[in-house]
Amino acid sequence: MLGVVSRFRVLVVAFSIAVFVFLFGFANLCYVPWSVGWLRLVDLAFWVLSIGSVFAGFAEFWLFWRGCPALSTLLIDVAGLGVVVFARFSSAIYSLLKTSFYVQVVGGSIVDDVSYRLASLAVLGSFMIFSSTSLSTWFRKPVVFAKGLTFHDLFIRLVRVLGATNTRWVYIASFAVGFLARFYSELKYLGLPIGWDTLEYIAVARDFASTPRFLTSYLWLGGLRNLPPLITWVSGSLALLGADPWIFFKVYPAIAIGLISMLSAAIAYRVSGSKAIAFASALITVFNPFILGQSRSRVYINCEYL
Repeated sequence: MLGVVSRFRVLVVAFSIAVFVFLFGFANLCYVPWSVGWLRLVDLAFWVLSIGSVFAGFAEFWLFWRGCPALSTLLIDVAGLGVVVFARFSSAIYSLLKTSFYVQVVGGSIVDDVSYRLASLAVLGSFMIFSSTSLSTWFRKPVVFAKGLTFHDLFIRLVRVLGATNTRWVYIASFAVGFLARFYSELKYLGLPIGWDTLEYIAVARDFASTPRFLTSYLWLGGLRNLPPLITWVSGSLALLGADPWIFFKVYPAIAIGLISMLSAAIAYRVSGSKAIAFASALITVFNPFILGQSRSRVYINCEYL
């Protein structure tokens, strides 16, 4: 399939642009702007534009990334690919987080003006890919601006640099990414607890600090328990030393996500032996849309409680 797309790559991106224009015009003709039907059809038009452009742009890159210098029209193609991928996925992830995963990705990734503006960047990226593929098709190769390293050479150098990096720094970076990504929400909503049951955790920890006993009855998750959980022992014991459980539950989730991110990187490195794959695994663990959506919905739930 890639071979067919490579041969007709300029036609693929041109066709995707034409279909986008048709669907966008049809949506404005048949629906009231910003109505549900208009949003769905416009989102579908952006998906058609993005998918066609990405296929054509990747085919262009795959054909010439080994033999053509990076400083050529191939660089425009790569930049266009980056713009299209960013535009489409940022709009989709934003809409999922905005609605707490109540919309479908295809046909529901545009919910307001912010997601629409993000998706609109795909038009710019598509025309960048179209211009690059048109020139390379006309001249039978990309137009070279200056001779130098190819993208393949740059990739090999990047792999060697990552390979020479101490594994310890990969783990530290993985922990830092997870910690900072989770701690950002804690700082943004500094006066609110974040989490499904964080308010109950704090209350139980304060109860434990007021009457610290190894075996006693504690209200936990809607029922009485005879043995308090470990997290209550830790936070309650710190409360005895003067650290309020509110502070503990502001820091603990970020540390936990950092450790999970680092553990994901360690497992990926043990399996693959690649530091790049290890760090990519940590990023996927931290920034997957489901986890981000859960964090956002937890903020809303505690806001409603308070």
